Amino acid sequence: MSESIVSYDAEEAGRLLGRSANWMKTQARAGKIPYTQVGREKRWTPQHIAEILRAGERRPRAVLAARTPARRRAAAGDAAPLRSRPQRRKTDAA
Repeated sequence: MSESIVSYDAEEAGRLLGRSANWMKTQARAGKIPYTQVGREKRWTPQHIAEILRAGERRPRAVLAARTPARRRAAAGDAAPLRSRPQRRKTDAA
């Protein structure tokens, strides 16, 4: 029993990812996304597609609800008093 391996060309893979075939080829050529090369043609497996999706995943930033905003902390007197910067030294321009 032979095992069949599914692979997609740039147009099919791009359609799955919502991108163009040109984008797929450009990103592969730049080494930014995984692919398999068969002869001169670049091909993408379902594992490649999943890896590309994982690489583009963005997680929400943690929300620190218990933390008081900096402006309120400063108004409450918790922050150190502000100090001005020291004056710049005057240089003699000749």
